[in-house]
Amino acid sequence: MDKYRKLFKARGHSVEFVPKSVTKYDLNEIVDALTEIIENNEDCAFGLTGGEELYLVAMGIVFERFKDRKIQ
Repeated sequence: MDKYRKLFKARGHSVEFVPKSVTKYDLNEIVDALTEIIENNEDCAFGLTGGEELYLVAMGIVFERFKDRKIQ
């Protein structure tokens, strides 16, 4: 988070990072966490590069559920 925070600050962006923990192999819990983030934040972005495959699957499910919203 610190690296991202410094990067965004250097580019003049004010960004809040909120860490969230999930059980690594619980697809439903991951989907629920991502859904909660989207529902509680009108403007949010996700960075999942280098993430576990299950997290990418969960993000795909969430993208489909919220396809009417612009999710980054």
